[in-house]
Amino acid sequence: MDNQKPLILVIDDDADFRDIIASKLDTQGFAVEQASNGPEGIAKAKSLHPNLVLLDVEMPNMNGIE
Repeated sequence: MDNQKPLILVIDDDADFRDIIASKLDTQGFAVEQASNGPEGIAKAKSLHPNLVLLDVEMPNMNGIE
């Protein structure tokens, strides 16, 4: 059986929001990675293959829909 925690990638330009969400998810047994913008998030998603991506829709430069 695989004991690895499910990985969630949180992409948001608000660092405080990312930290709050990451803390809550961590206490619930998830591994969490963070990205501060769209391009960084795409790169991390491609390299880490997270189980779930939570992202902000309204971010500068590249929004969550793009």
